[in-house]
Amino acid sequence: MKNKEIISLYNRLKSANFNNIANGKFQYNLLKNIDNLEKEIEVINRAKLASQPAGLSGFLEKNRKVSIEAINGFVAQKQKEGKTQFFESEIIEVEQKYLSACKGWDVIANDYQKFIESNAQLLDAETEVKLYTFSPDFVQLLELNTEQMKAIWNLIE
Repeated sequence: MKNKEIISLYNRLKSANFNNIANGKFQYNLLKNIDNLEKEIEVINRAKLASQPAGLSGFLEKNRKVSIEAINGFVAQKQKEGKTQFFESEIIEVEQKYLSACKGWDVIANDYQKFIESNAQLLDAETEVKLYTFSPDFVQLLELNTEQMKAIWNLIE
C-alpha cells in the first residue's frame, strides 16, 4: 500500500461515524486498523520533517500563521461548496501561493520545491501495513450506510 493510500484510508476511517455498529469484531478490527495506520502516519510525518532543509524549517516556522490561515481559508471555502476531502497537491498549491508573498521566499523557494518533490516520492513509496480485513459475507450482515462502506472499502477481502 502506498503511503498516500495509508493516509487516505486513515482519514476515511476516522471521519466516518461507526457508532451505530454494535458488533465487537467489527469495532475491534476497525480500532486495530486505525491504530496501525496512525503509527505508520507518525513515521511518515517524522520522515517528512527529517527531510526538511534547516533554512526551510525556520522559514516555515516563522510563517506558520500565514500558512495555517491560508489553508484554513481554503478548507472553509471548499466546505461551503460541499467538498470535504482535498488532494494534498491542492493544499500545497494554496500554501505555496501565500508563502511566496512572504519575506525571504526568494532565498528558500528552491529548497521548498525540492522538499515538496521529496514528500511526493515519500507518499508514493510502498509500505507494508497490517490491516484487519472483513469478509464480504460479514460486511453484508452489518447495517452500513454509504459513507461507512466507502470508509471500509479497502478492508473488504
